[in-house]
Amino acid sequence: MLTRFTATAGAFILGAALAVVLPPAAARADCKVINDIAYCDASDTDKRRGSGGSGGGNGGGNTGPGIGCPDDGTGVPGGVCDPTPPAAVQEIPSINLAFDARGSLGLPAPRIHWSPDPRTYVQLRTGLWVDQADFSPFTRSVTAGDQTVTVTATPKNVRWALVETTINCPNAGNPDGTACGYTYQRSSAGQPGGKYHITATITWGVEWQCDGDECDGDGGPLDDISMSSTAELPVDEIQTESQPG
Repeated sequence: MLTRFTATAGAFILGAALAVVLPPAAARADCKVINDIAYCDASDTDKRRGSGGSGGGNGGGNTGPGIGCPDDGTGVPGGVCDPTPPAAVQEIPSINLAFDARGSLGLPAPRIHWSPDPRTYVQLRTGLWVDQADFSPFTRSVTAGDQTVTVTATPKNVRWALVETTINCPNAGNPDGTACGYTYQRSSAGQPGGKYHITATITWGVEWQCDGDECDGDGGPLDDISMSSTAELPVDEIQTESQPG
């Protein structure tokens, strides 16, 4: 049943319908406006005071208790009826949440180590490694509405820029140099400060996935992320003592 609100002052009952003055900015989302007349659904599911009629009381309404376009207890018929429908809730694209999660991963800069420490030597294999905790997967999740996007960054390799050369290791490395290492051919004596300025860069591959009824995509790859650190590595010549003949 519809309650018809017109610009005519006063009220009358015709059958089960009630006509009353429509207040300014009259207000309920289930109203329809046709030729400046608001037609409101007479069902008052909120059980608030009705707009009048035979019901009366807190449950009163146009045609009885619990029915009618409510006045929210103000005594003004239709006082909370709004002919303007509510704005639709705008769902956030899943890929936007994925980029948000990617930006908040907080990936660490690698902590550089070498062996022997504190200096290495020409023609001696030098073990290179980063902390295993730095070369580990990282995840971050972001939730909005009925969708949760999870981003996972998985380490792919460590790129070592060693001045003499550049090497790529598919792991964190280890102290004995069997997993990742290099043998210098020249000392660092001629370098600024007498040391090699080396850089370790970890690159992570990034993937996202979405769970929930509002997801607009299953997921997929995002751009890789790289994090770098630098260190000063001294490389000395191995000195030998000559014996008199």
